[in-house]
Amino acid sequence: MNTKKLLCICQQVSYSTIAKIVRAKNIGTLNELIVITGVSTGCGKCYGQAAQVFAKERLKIKQTTLLTEPLFHNELNVASPKSEHG
Repeated sequence: MNTKKLLCICQQVSYSTIAKIVRAKNIGTLNELIVITGVSTGCGKCYGQAAQVFAKERLKIKQTTLLTEPLFHNELNVASPKSEHG
């Protein structure tokens, strides 16, 4: 897929623009993306492609978040429960 290519010809929105906006603004829904970019508000033929690019970028965000979240309580600076014997 060529990311410089227009996804939405009617509104002149490229694949890369959609990807950047989803990541930069942390867009949570396809409807938010449509409101912000106007993608698929002309003829509507690009709706499916816009949905695919949106889903792909959301998945990237989710994967990145999972990789950067702390795995153990001590990484969160959470105090360990105190022992009754010590």
